[in-house]
Amino acid sequence: MKLGPWGGNGGKLWDDGVHAGVREITIVYGSCIDAIYTTYDDNGKPFPVEKHGGMGGTKVAQVKLQFPEEILTSVGGYYCPVVYGAGPVIRSLTFKSNIRTYGPFGVKKEHPSIS
Repeated sequence: MKLGPWGGNGGKLWDDGVHAGVREITIVYGSCIDAIYTTYDDNGKPFPVEKHGGMGGTKVAQVKLQFPEEILTSVGGYYCPVVYGAGPVIRSLTFKSNIRTYGPFGVKKEHPSIS
């Protein structure tokens, strides 16, 4: 399944392909989500993929799942413009597993949600 929104004027859809699971997610953020790095599991071996996103962000957070017992079950967050009159960007993300919730990462406000 492929859903938007994604990264403002410079953002684009991305697809990392099919993997056995997610081991780790690194989020780079500031006033919005600037980049995401993901390490998947491929047949018992870590499989890191290239960064998706820009060069901004002043904070870094890592979500390290206890794979294979812990699995990612949902991703949610919200989006809105950072600057008045500009296009919306992803402002915050929250990751949920079968064990716990990680985040929210980014600006924590109530706006249109994504999930």
